Amino acid sequence: MVLAIVCTMALAAYGRPVGDEERWLNIGTDYYFSGQQDSAKVYLERVFENELDEKITAARYLLDIALAQGDTLKINEYALYLAENYDFTLTQERQQAHRRYLLMGAVALLVLMVMTWVILWLRKANQKQRLAHDQERQAYNQERQVYDRQLNAAQTAIEKQKYENLQRQAKEILSRGNQRKRILEAFNAVYPHAYERLKSTYPDLSDQEYDLLILNFLEFRIKEEAEILELSQNTVMKYRSNLLKKVGKDPVSRLLKPLALFLVLFLTLPAVAQQKTTIYGNLGVENVNISVLNTQYGTSTDAKGHYELPVYDRSKQINLYYSCIGYQDTIVMLAPRQLAQDSLNISFKMRKQSYNLQEVGITASRDFYRSKRSRNIADMAFLDGNIYLLENKPKASSLTVLDMEGAEVTRKDYDELYEKLYIDCFNDVILVGQDSCLQVYLNEQDSILPVSVISRDFYREKLLRIVCEFNNAYIIKAAVHDKGLYWLKYNHGKSQDFDYILKSDPVKAQHPLCSFLDTIGFVGCHSLWMGIQSEYHQVVAEEGGIDLINEGIWDGYLLSLAQNGSLIFQIQWYCNIAAKKEYCITPLLFKDYLQFVDVDNREIVTINKDFEIASRWPLTVTSGENYFKNEFLKDEATSKAYGLFMKDGVNYLGLYDSIKGTVGMGSKASKGAYPRVFKVHDGYAYSVFYDNYRNQGVITRVKVE
Repeated sequence: MVLAIVCTMALAAYGRPVGDEERWLNIGTDYYFSGQQDSAKVYLERVFENELDEKITAARYLLDIALAQGDTLKINEYALYLAENYDFTLTQERQQAHRRYLLMGAVALLVLMVMTWVILWLRKANQKQRLAHDQERQAYNQERQVYDRQLNAAQTAIEKQKYENLQRQAKEILSRGNQRKRILEAFNAVYPHAYERLKSTYPDLSDQEYDLLILNFLEFRIKEEAEILELSQNTVMKYRSNLLKKVGKDPVSRLLKPLALFLVLFLTLPAVAQQKTTIYGNLGVENVNISVLNTQYGTSTDAKGHYELPVYDRSKQINLYYSCIGYQDTIVMLAPRQLAQDSLNISFKMRKQSYNLQEVGITASRDFYRSKRSRNIADMAFLDGNIYLLENKPKASSLTVLDMEGAEVTRKDYDELYEKLYIDCFNDVILVGQDSCLQVYLNEQDSILPVSVISRDFYREKLLRIVCEFNNAYIIKAAVHDKGLYWLKYNHGKSQDFDYILKSDPVKAQHPLCSFLDTIGFVGCHSLWMGIQSEYHQVVAEEGGIDLINEGIWDGYLLSLAQNGSLIFQIQWYCNIAAKKEYCITPLLFKDYLQFVDVDNREIVTINKDFEIASRWPLTVTSGENYFKNEFLKDEATSKAYGLFMKDGVNYLGLYDSIKGTVGMGSKASKGAYPRVFKVHDGYAYSVFYDNYRNQGVITRVKVE
């Protein structure tokens, strides 16, 4: 209704529709200004003779024409009319001005109404969003409470079962004769360091009193305690009475409670790794971009400087990157123990940027390459004397080819978003997307053409398994059967096998080359797995269900074995801590031999041209051991390999001596901290950053010394 009133006011201000008099007046004035006075006179006299509203305006123009033509009668007629109607002319002008003001007011009122409606709509939408967020948070808290209760119940069941198993084991040892030493060894195996804690807490007790406390904790009778300690029952009773006065009732349980509490807190981390941590805070500045480095997660601050960012992977360290135009970039590192909380407050004041100082790695005069606006460089690779760059923007990607001096050769835009650039051992360029991959090539006319679309599974299962080409053979990495986090892996992911296929072999048979096994990791995982199997068989036998493992119908999905809280807890521990990190071997190809570097166990294996193991020796880090990232980079152009070190976020490279098996921390190889992509080629180290001030991807290049 209000809108109709405003429109009526605007129509009234504008006036009536254009009629004949206005059309005649417009035609007459056009002729007048074009110098055709006779034609103008015809139309203007029509307006003047018909007593219309525009008669005064027509009289003015007709008076000018009469003066030019010297028509005395007409001059007197028009001058007399204008003199008589002078006040009416002023009134008409005032009415026109009033109409203009009324129209402007109506338009302003309409704009104000629209703005008010938009503000009310935005406020209502914001309230709905906050309500949905509060409901989501409330639901999450309820789920967390239920999970905590289940976890506490599972932990209580585990502690109870562990204690009962220890009791049963001690009774069996006693039944085979006086085995005091073996009983204490069994206690120390289940509760390590508990004996030492007893001695440090109660240093005035004798060894027999310490042993008696442990036997009392295991609920041995006085007769059994006397038999084990080789004392009389009266002596044991006196010892018990004296201990009650010295240390109180059941001191062993009191000492074990802090250990159990620490165990619950520590083991809870992997179990809730799939939950989320909400990071929030106030930076005092609006439009600050907050992102998790090397991921696509991010957010920004509101008008008051507040922000909120959910993090779902709480099992590893993350780096939060804060950036804003006119302010210095800030990086905050968060450890897994900090991410174990449901919410984490990180607030600070953004420091203003000093433009008198040069920002290392972002100075335009020293940049090797800069992308177009609103693009970031996701990945880079080298092939045939060219540099291939994968540049991304929201929901789209571009493949850019540069020469070795940073000049653009060609570019190809794609509507699909790709996340990685991969060049296999056949020198094929592959753009890796979330669902599919695109193989392309650069023709002689410097145009990027598509070859074929391949599935992500083919890329992962086939192409990534081909490590390199060595002595007319393909070196193949055996596939680790990993369907997901809660699936049982081959050798628990703690082994890695390599084979080779001769190019000349028409059958393409695989021949074993070498195998690696992380013995410590495998033994730990296998022990956990055997415990899970044993308890699962026992639970199924007691409840009378179908034993999936014994029946041969189990598909390897571990959660299908979770029959109670204890099994859930053990499976979470196995999947999220013990078997989560797979065994990683780095292959390094040299002119006459191939090396496999086991950085975790610090071992080097050399393969000769006969595909035989020529030597095995330890890897030695001569300097910078604390900064070594357990990673090697190979310069395919110079056939040199470098160890990667990081100090204060800046990358350093150390030349690897493949003969001696040594690597040490070398010179600085990146101009800025925490590069998004870091590659080595032809004696240069290339670092990729993102310039938030100019909203561009940046590549810097440093000569490797």
